[in-house]
Amino acid sequence: MANKSVSIIFFLLLFIVGNLQAQKVEEIFMDTDMGSMPEGIAIDQNKGHIYMSSIRLDKVYRCDINGQNCIDVISSGQEGFTFGTGMMIVKNHLFVCGRFERAKKPMVLQIDLATNNIENVFKLPDSTKATFNDLTVDENWNVYMTDSDFSRIYRLDHKTGEISVFLEDVQIKGPNGICISDDQSKLYLSSTTFGIRIVDIATKKILNPIHDATIGKGIDGLKYYKNKLLVVYNYGGKEKEKQGLVEFALSENGAEILHGKDLTIGHARNNIPTTVGMYKGHAYYLANSQFDNYNWGENTVRRPGDLVKTALLKVKID
Repeated sequence: MANKSVSIIFFLLLFIVGNLQAQKVEEIFMDTDMGSMPEGIAIDQNKGHIYMSSIRLDKVYRCDINGQNCIDVISSGQEGFTFGTGMMIVKNHLFVCGRFERAKKPMVLQIDLATNNIENVFKLPDSTKATFNDLTVDENWNVYMTDSDFSRIYRLDHKTGEISVFLEDVQIKGPNGICISDDQSKLYLSSTTFGIRIVDIATKKILNPIHDATIGKGIDGLKYYKNKLLVVYNYGGKEKEKQGLVEFALSENGAEILHGKDLTIGHARNNIPTTVGMYKGHAYYLANSQFDNYNWGENTVRRPGDLVKTALLKVKID
């Protein structure tokens, strides 16, 4: 009987250790300027390159998957591009949000990753006030951008190059992160006021009720992966012990948000985390933007001596 009890305890320990290993969080330090104030991240699924946008230095980096050998893909101010934010890769092309010459003139760049050349520059008319924060791209290269200041979703028609309002609704107030389902039928976006919203692309209808569980969490990045949502909480720079990555399961049809699971909440590296990408079954997210050390009005670092290396946190997603 004693031997049987020992065997049971042994297998329980193996089970517990296995689960702990599955949730192991790896730290990756990026060989970039410590004061770049990164915001967007995208990962090339073919080559394993990590792309990061910089708000302060007005550029886009490319690094190896281990954070080394970083080079500029977009140099500071190239094509007037500044204030880089949301990014996504589709069919070996990188799409990235920014502002033209640091003014509130939103723009989207399309970059051919085979050559690192800028293929297209898309801008709104100067008379249109908007702030593109994040984007997602469908399989036909049509781009959906969140306008955080004016509570709109814009759509870029890739064939015509025209940008128009796709959705304007009080129920998406303060949108930030956005992603698209694999079947191309739904948009998932974060609203500061109403939490995560699910939008049917064909009808433009909001499918889910107000999502109380994600209201007030300061959601930045959203990523759709195997009928799950990977969600980055940053609480607007407050309550660092509550910042990190959370996973939400979706219903079979993707129209309902089910239970959530904390993945890295409270991790010591979290310091206003921003966006998340996927690579080979692992989530990689920008853990420490260091925006609390950034003077937004003057585009300067407040306390240069406090800067640390940009860190990504990597966690396996089941």
